[in-house]
Amino acid sequence: EKLNAYHYLIRVLAASRKYQETISKVMFVLEELGENIPKEITADLVLRESKETEAALCNYSEPELLGLPLMTDRRARTKILMLTEAMSVAYRGTPFLLPILVYRMIKLSLEHGLCDISSVAFCSLGALMVTAREDFEGGYRMGRVAIEIMKRFDAERLISTVYTGVYGNIFIWKEPFQAGLDKHIEAYERGTYVGDMNSALHHYGQYVGLALWACGENLLKLEENIRIFLRRAIQYKNFVTISSLTVHFSLAVQLVGSSEDPYSTFFHCSEDEFFQRAQQNKGNILCRFVCHSRMFIALYKGDMDVAAKWYMTSKHKYPRGMNPRFSGGLVSEFLEGLVSFHFARSDNTDEPWAELGESSMKRLKKWTESSTWNFANKLYLLEAEYYVFVGDETRALEKYQASIAVAKDHRFVHEEGLAHDKTASFHIHHGRKSDALFHFAQARKCYLSWGARALVKVMDDKISSLSTAESK
Repeated sequence: EKLNAYHYLIRVLAASRKYQETISKVMFVLEELGENIPKEITADLVLRESKETEAALCNYSEPELLGLPLMTDRRARTKILMLTEAMSVAYRGTPFLLPILVYRMIKLSLEHGLCDISSVAFCSLGALMVTAREDFEGGYRMGRVAIEIMKRFDAERLISTVYTGVYGNIFIWKEPFQAGLDKHIEAYERGTYVGDMNSALHHYGQYVGLALWACGENLLKLEENIRIFLRRAIQYKNFVTISSLTVHFSLAVQLVGSSEDPYSTFFHCSEDEFFQRAQQNKGNILCRFVCHSRMFIALYKGDMDVAAKWYMTSKHKYPRGMNPRFSGGLVSEFLEGLVSFHFARSDNTDEPWAELGESSMKRLKKWTESSTWNFANKLYLLEAEYYVFVGDETRALEKYQASIAVAKDHRFVHEEGLAHDKTASFHIHHGRKSDALFHFAQARKCYLSWGARALVKVMDDKISSLSTAESK
């Protein structure tokens, strides 16, 4: 009964966004159970426990992991439950604690057998593997194990939680982005059915991020869906989901060309005031998200100075740390590379732009080895910009054309449009105005299909300006 009371209190604290109090209470309960978590989490500690966990897992094949006995020790099961509660808030409040919690959950599962919550442990480990070490194959393996454990225990109540890690963090490195869309809707529906509204609503944010940033789903339809999702999040007073959806909604309406201001509607403030509040509340994840959103819209509109400003704000003030990556973060890495190569060929020397661009390109090369479908078009466009920077016109044009072709084949219409836009600018630089007009027109067609009417107008202005200049 005492443990039940503590568990209830912990969930109340977490729901109230009192993250440090939640973690302190969980640590107290774990200590009472004999599971001591050091108060000071150092890089050496994380590395040591990571190596210990990896060494232990090396002794098991995937079938052997799935064949582990049932966890019958009640103390072990209570520990893994408490670790899960701490993990859910450590992501926001104390991110460097997160891997330690996950490693302890895996250790309990290996030593005492599997329970339904072991599925959360393995999907969380997979998310860490793809994030911290970019071990995409290892993470993918852990994701598959998590799904099978969940099925073994018929743990429908955990689908929403497990799908967050598996389809939000892990499978995006191996499977087409588009494959995850229906999974997030399924996770919302299952989570709602079992009453896990916090996890369920989180999938609305994941769905919208995937659809908007990664897949290039039609913005007009997506805009209406976000309205519905926001109303439901408000109904359940889920501040985290309301905040993330508002940032997504703001980006969507700007791309659509609407004058609507979601920040005013849902938070009764401007975007700048929203950002300032997030800063005051030390909401680094939300601050980084706003920075990335502002970079996104500025880059697509061609305002590279503003894009660079928000890239640098994110980089210097809100580093990602150990937090898992979602699809929007992967797209942001690509956009940061484009910003970097743009300024690498200018006189702006405030940052090591060439080095930053090459670093992004190196990451995209590795990512493309894991998923050609998701990353090849992005890599080709970064390579095109790199070859422009080093003065190799022939190879630059080859890469531009490859990026356009792959984006079209893989149904990333927004990035197909961006590749056409960049190709047009390349042709202008070399005095080929008719070629530039062709690619601006193709970019316009892509953006129209995407529903990005604001970008259609940008292309119309470029076409009009270039046509006027050509006629003189």
